[in-house]
Parts: sequence; C-alpha cells; structure tokens
Amino acid sequence: MPYFASQVNDRSWVISTVMASPTRVTVRARSAVGRVLAERDVTLQWIRVGGSQQCGVPSEAEPVELNIRPTG
Repeated sequence: MPYFASQVNDRSWVISTVMASPTRVTVRARSAVGRVLAERDVTLQWIRVGGSQQCGVPSEAEPVELNIRPTG
C-alpha cells in the first residue's frame, strides 16, 4: 500500500495513504543507520472528516504515539 510521510515538527509526522484505510499498522522509528529504535503495532479507528457516506473519504485516525528512548 503506498503511503506518504511528512514531518510536522521535531516530534510529529503525518502519514497519508492513497485510497486505503488499513485497520492495523506497524509504526517503526529508525535511526539514521537503519536500526529500529521503537516499534508498535496499532489498530486504527477511522473517522470520516469530509466527503460523503458514499465516497467514504477523507478520513482520519487518532494520533499514534511512539516513545523513543535516547541511545547513548
């Protein structure tokens, strides 16, 4: 499934999908060298925020928090 990620600020990202509303996702944060810093499996609850019942888009899910512990 194609997706697009955009950084909002130092702590937040927005991830958009094209014509899909997955029920479950795995969110991972990786270091610059590709090491997994944190990972979480999430069940998403989608809410329609525009459009109509017939088209079903656009929709949003609640924010997902991923706690990343600093390495040192």
